[in-house]
Amino acid sequence: MREISNFKRDLTILILILLLGAALRLDFLVHSALDADEAIVGLMAKHMAEGASPPIFYYGQHYMGSFESLFVGILFNLFGISTFALKIVPFAFSMLLIPLVYFIGATIGGRLAGQLSALVMAAAPASLILWSSKARGGFAELIFLGGLAAFFAPKWFSSENPRKSLTFVIWFILGLGWWVNNQIIFFICPIALLGALHLIACKRSQRYDAPSILAHAGVALMAFFIGGLPFWIYNLEYNFISFEMFQRAQSGDVAKHFYGLFSEALPMIFGAHRFWTEEPIFPGATHLAYVLYGVPVIWALFYLLPTNAKRHIERVWTLRLMVLLFLTTLSIFAISSFGHLTQAPRYLLPLYVPLMILVGTFAAAVYRTSPILAYLWVSLTLVLNMSSAYLGERAVDGEPYVFDGQRVSKDHTELIKWLNDNKIGHVRTNYWIGYRLAFESKESVKFVVFREPNQVRIPWYEKVDNIDLLPLVLVPKQGVIIENALRVLGVKHKKITLSGYTVLYDLEPEPQWGTIIPPEKLTVVASENNAESRNVIDGNNNTRWGSSKPQSMDMTLKIKPLYPMPFQTLTYDLGLWPHDFPRALEVSIVLPNGTKQKILTAKDYADLRYYLTDPRLFRFSIPPTKISELELSLAGEDSTFDWTVAELGIYPGTVAPLPITSSPIAAAPFQPKKQIASDTKTLGLSGEPNVKK
Repeated sequence: MREISNFKRDLTILILILLLGAALRLDFLVHSALDADEAIVGLMAKHMAEGASPPIFYYGQHYMGSFESLFVGILFNLFGISTFALKIVPFAFSMLLIPLVYFIGATIGGRLAGQLSALVMAAAPASLILWSSKARGGFAELIFLGGLAAFFAPKWFSSENPRKSLTFVIWFILGLGWWVNNQIIFFICPIALLGALHLIACKRSQRYDAPSILAHAGVALMAFFIGGLPFWIYNLEYNFISFEMFQRAQSGDVAKHFYGLFSEALPMIFGAHRFWTEEPIFPGATHLAYVLYGVPVIWALFYLLPTNAKRHIERVWTLRLMVLLFLTTLSIFAISSFGHLTQAPRYLLPLYVPLMILVGTFAAAVYRTSPILAYLWVSLTLVLNMSSAYLGERAVDGEPYVFDGQRVSKDHTELIKWLNDNKIGHVRTNYWIGYRLAFESKESVKFVVFREPNQVRIPWYEKVDNIDLLPLVLVPKQGVIIENALRVLGVKHKKITLSGYTVLYDLEPEPQWGTIIPPEKLTVVASENNAESRNVIDGNNNTRWGSSKPQSMDMTLKIKPLYPMPFQTLTYDLGLWPHDFPRALEVSIVLPNGTKQKILTAKDYADLRYYLTDPRLFRFSIPPTKISELELSLAGEDSTFDWTVAELGIYPGTVAPLPITSSPIAAAPFQPKKQIASDTKTLGLSGEPNVKK
């Protein structure tokens, strides 16, 4: 009866801990923003729910398997497409981690150790709570799979005659984790090391012979490859391309990584700092965190001294694994090429498995001599964790930044409705806006990636006609720049503000350039290296004119027609020398009456370079105007790079010159009486996922 009573009490406590963990995670789930990386998981799941073949990996890369999106796809089929259905999958795996930590902690230190381990895992620091509902390709799932392997492994280590079936289970889980997310290596290394040491000890004590050891090794390898079968099939087909991501840090960077690990990353994992912040959540939080989480690690190291490691063999093996898992995770992170990511260390989330178990088992050990100190230790840990989550404000991520401090909008309802009402199915916009629009509109709106980050995750979105005429969805500061660039290019358009964005639409084609002015009708004079100046109009962009010295503001390049000629468009090709682009450029014309007018300011040039997609090519247009000289002059400097022009194109346009009064370009001094009319073109909206109908 007493055992039944204890079981009911322990079950009740565990259920209460689970309810606490669920409440915290659901609170963050509801209040956290959906970002584009999560939207991509949702789009993968949508395509699978519609009948598309499951992708092996996260769209646009050769690693991080589609395990998470498979579960999301099932929920989409059952309950429809929604952000909640997307986020509930990582939430579910993060909840499974709590009882798993309970059982691992109980193995080491009994029921109290399990309960305290589960408690600090349920009320974890903000970093884990936040990532418990982020559908970013398998982070929550990875932690659970690694913890599951860590639960079974000590049973294998502590057995005098471990079963091959258990060997298979452990390494199948690790193989599955290898496909889900390669961070499973944090668990593979300590489990493999302790397993090898155990087999060596068995061999020395003659409990195991060589054939038996080889049999276990064979089963482990087979299980690992079966668990990660999608990964291996893909890499056999594509020459093991996934392994290109495994790179060591440069030797000089390892020390920096270790410094950043202890000064930035671990304080964030411990809850003393929040991601992307440098200040602690309250004065002294960093020191408190190192005491609360560091002392249990040190205690475990001393507990594992040989004199203490002779009893409770499974307990000792489990504790050994937790300590080794903690240390190897830190080491692998620091020596890898990802070790610089210390301000948002999502690659260290697996640390929470050993960390919470060590805190719980340490507090349970202290309880035997001082219950007050044990409860104080756990209470302070929970206060620190909850402060990291809620002190000042809820520690949820804001929407991603798009440009110059401006973020993705919280609500796209107005924008999506307007686009659907106007039958606009394709736009140009930022990565962080675009994939959210695609998911939230259920792909009634697709997009072409515009400006940084230039990562294309879904290539068929880019297969659309007349990309330059697609509407642009921009944050307001981008809108100011792009509007100016369109004016300089001579592109008419309309503007509307929707969901906090500037939307530029109904773009018309650029003015027709006409036929290039033949080079024999032009002369070129350069302020530097004039002997090579005619290379800029020789019709060959594999030759160049270069300044032969670093850029300075006194450099000019003048193009003079033999007699006054119409001019409308200038094209500038950098050819093979894109690094020699003008850091700042102004363009002026001289009219037949000798008047000099600036037609392109340094700001216009900067705006054009931001808008135009090919960094080697630059162009702008004005209404056709008769000129006697065109002058390019630098308005900026560079201490290293020359100024280079591979080829200039001077085009007269197709309309007779107009009288000049003021500029059509912002801050320029002339303007035609009217703009040039151009024919509009119909937008092509090609590009559909490969979905079975």
